[in-house]
Amino acid sequence: MALAAGIVPALVAVLLVGVPAVAGAQETAGLWEQIQSDIRDGKTEDAIAKLEQYRKGEPADDEALREQARLLSWVERYDESLALYTEYLEERKYDLDVAVEKAQVMAWAGDMVGAEALVREVLEREPEHLEANLLLAAIFQWTGRTREAEDKYQYVLKLDPENEMARTGNAQILRLTATSIEGKLSYTQDTSDFLMFGLDLGVRFYPTRDLGLMPFLQGVRLTGPGQPVLWGEGGGLLAEYDATEALKLLGSVDLLYYGSGPGYTDVGGLLGLKWKANGWLTLGLEGDTHLYGELGQSAGALTAGVRYYRLTGSGYVERGRWTVLASAAEMLLALDGLENRVTTLSLSPMYRLLGGELRLKLGTRHWYTGYADHATDALYWSPLHHHSHLGVLRFEGGFDSVDFYIEGGAGVGFEKSRAVAGTEGSWDAFFAASPAAGLTVRWTPDFETDVSGWSALSSRDGEFYAVWNAMLNVLYRW
Repeated sequence: MALAAGIVPALVAVLLVGVPAVAGAQETAGLWEQIQSDIRDGKTEDAIAKLEQYRKGEPADDEALREQARLLSWVERYDESLALYTEYLEERKYDLDVAVEKAQVMAWAGDMVGAEALVREVLEREPEHLEANLLLAAIFQWTGRTREAEDKYQYVLKLDPENEMARTGNAQILRLTATSIEGKLSYTQDTSDFLMFGLDLGVRFYPTRDLGLMPFLQGVRLTGPGQPVLWGEGGGLLAEYDATEALKLLGSVDLLYYGSGPGYTDVGGLLGLKWKANGWLTLGLEGDTHLYGELGQSAGALTAGVRYYRLTGSGYVERGRWTVLASAAEMLLALDGLENRVTTLSLSPMYRLLGGELRLKLGTRHWYTGYADHATDALYWSPLHHHSHLGVLRFEGGFDSVDFYIEGGAGVGFEKSRAVAGTEGSWDAFFAASPAAGLTVRWTPDFETDVSGWSALSSRDGEFYAVWNAMLNVLYRW
């Protein structure tokens, strides 16, 4: 009896000690079920909060760590997500599936270079890793490397012919090089009764994967205060060649005949290139020349009328919901003794919200006009110096097959004009505003229409000036 009396209390004590452990395990299991329920119901933030609580009780649960990293990326908390993925992979560096997940979050956060490097490390260990190949194809597509993207999507489809993401991505790439016909109708008018209608029609096709050709026709009708109607018609050929994934070459020739009055022809050509480095930096250079001659003169009587070049550069940095784009451009236009040089700089931070993008663009422009002789000075009036500073707020959004944008801008500027030929006037201030909007509707994957309009309003010395434009663009691919 004495022995039994000692064993029973001891047994009861052991059982009582185990009760909290059992209760704790049940509580943890219940919390995990709540987390999965929140995920199914789309309550991602609630699931994240409960995962933090769950991991305090189960710090060694690898699946919970991975799940928390994944959910944080869904709500664009990329830094926190990547920190957890790094923690996970420190002890499990050969978990290739999780490494691909981390690379995807890096790409979403804007680190395309780092994401590509990590994916390539995975493919060195497992060349046929499906998700790694699919992500690499997407990175190629996001960074404009369409040839590499197409090859990689087709490779994924060899591994998995029914892969829907690869099919969709491949179709998007093929659509970029599909034969298409595009028409553009534009209308511009200002408060001085200047009026212009323009019509462009072109067909784009690709004889090879790297070469795009676009023969086009164009027409224009101009009227101005006290001026006769001027109309023009012509056409030309535009060519784009992808020399490499990073280098694109441009070239065009065009001929435009202007009727009414004495009539004259305009023969022009353009050469240019665009170079993209690391997916975030783009440089461009374009230059062309035009020849003018009166109707009836021989081709030998044509003279070099226009010299033009344009140098551009742009780059961006992306972090979470933020993207900051910077760009610069220098343009020179010389016409019969008149020389215009325009320099523009802009900085544009962009924030993603409400399923769209809110963009603030801050820009400055300097425009200088020089004259080779007083005769030209008397013929062409233009500001000698022009400085302007403009801020534009733009929202871009969309749903299903519809995209749209609305924007409004305001700015201030200063101009110094020539008082009379060969002399300089004083600096004058002006104010400007620029509302704009556009709507794109994709009626089918191959047919879309775009309607847009903009206006520029300015005031100088109490005088109001406005110009407005409307444009309809129709595109069909087959």
